[in-house]
Amino acid sequence: MLRCVRVWPVALAVLFCSLASAQVTSVNIIQNPGAESGTASSDCSAVSSIPGWTTDGAMSICTYASGAEISATDPGPTDRGNNLFAGGYSAVARISQTISVSSAATQIDAGNLPFTLSGWLGGWNGQDDNAVLRVTFKDAAGATLGTASVGPVLSAERNGATALIFKTTSGTVPARTRNAEVVLEITRTSGSYNDGLADSLSLVLGTGGGTGGGTGGGGTAVYSNQMMTRALPASCGTTLPTPTTSFLTTDKEAYLFFLVDLKSGDVLATEWTAPNGDIVDPTGAYRPVTTAATYCIGSEERLPIAGSANANRTGTWRTRAYLNGTLLFTLTFTIDAPASTGGLTAKINQVITSACPKITVVASVTDSSGKPVTGLNSSNFTLKEDGTTQTTTVSSTGTGGGTAMSLALVIDHSGSLSTQDLANEKSAAKGLVAQLGSSDAVAVFGFGSDV
Repeated sequence: MLRCVRVWPVALAVLFCSLASAQVTSVNIIQNPGAESGTASSDCSAVSSIPGWTTDGAMSICTYASGAEISATDPGPTDRGNNLFAGGYSAVARISQTISVSSAATQIDAGNLPFTLSGWLGGWNGQDDNAVLRVTFKDAAGATLGTASVGPVLSAERNGATALIFKTTSGTVPARTRNAEVVLEITRTSGSYNDGLADSLSLVLGTGGGTGGGTGGGGTAVYSNQMMTRALPASCGTTLPTPTTSFLTTDKEAYLFFLVDLKSGDVLATEWTAPNGDIVDPTGAYRPVTTAATYCIGSEERLPIAGSANANRTGTWRTRAYLNGTLLFTLTFTIDAPASTGGLTAKINQVITSACPKITVVASVTDSSGKPVTGLNSSNFTLKEDGTTQTTTVSSTGTGGGTAMSLALVIDHSGSLSTQDLANEKSAAKGLVAQLGSSDAVAVFGFGSDV
């Protein structure tokens, strides 16, 4: 599931401001990714050569204008070029190119260079003719170290319509990789023509974007300074935030920040993936850009942590940014519990802002055995917001003074909740019960149509 980003005109008071320029940080390394170079076939029959590719002689270059396979108004890349790949009259059509990545050997061998493989893949009408894009990572001797692929897109995924659908996958480039072999294979399942289709193919090493993504003609998505950060600057026109890839469960929020060139009608989207693979949607909604400019993205891209269910989702997270359905970049970051000090662990369970500017923070402190620590006061705590120490008043609750607590939990399991909502309820309840002392008592009630 993709979540679209709200983008308002520059005049509104949000952190979207126009800058003079931006830089490309990474590029699509596939040559001729949208079949724009070379001569297209007027009837979508096979072409003898395709610049940038080694071909088996069966692949075709079709034009959108001809409408022979797909038209410019059928679903596909928003900013498509003139041409696309098609399977011709053979049962299988295959093209490939081998790309040297040895210039990135140091980062590859360190095992921390990510990659993203993507493409617009599809077919014609109700047939299952299809396309698969594959990359094989090889060492200097040609031995295979790893593979990744996207596709196929069959008729059911296209709802029986002629269409191209964006497919993407990502991972880490295997250590010792020196070459990436990219293969596009289109397979016929029925009929006389191989109606598998492909356009805007992309392989990006690193966390940047590049050519060939949102544009079949290999247009460039220009962006820079993509990062995760704890806090945003007051104005992005002169300063940038401080990047980080490590967050604590006590941090209020994690922000995704980047600069990107947009034109009128462009739509940004993001996807946040928790360590367990769940897609998390912090805000939602979107608006297309109305003014061409370089935009500073930040205020809408926040992931709540402290006091939310995300504080219980510790581990490695991933966030992706898309422009008009095409992947720009992928970032990873971690959310971890703070290291305990002197055997004590402090956890922020809830942040209440309804009486702002007075903020109430519900926190718990446990010892090394998990038992609540009592008798604490203001001198035992330091509370900071964006690095600034705040004045606090501490009121103890719970099992202080040897008095046992009796607690009732009411769990909503009605049909109005999603599976994720119910999982969040259970996780919060377990976290609360885990903080109770041996003398405390808890009752649990569930309600749906009945209690």
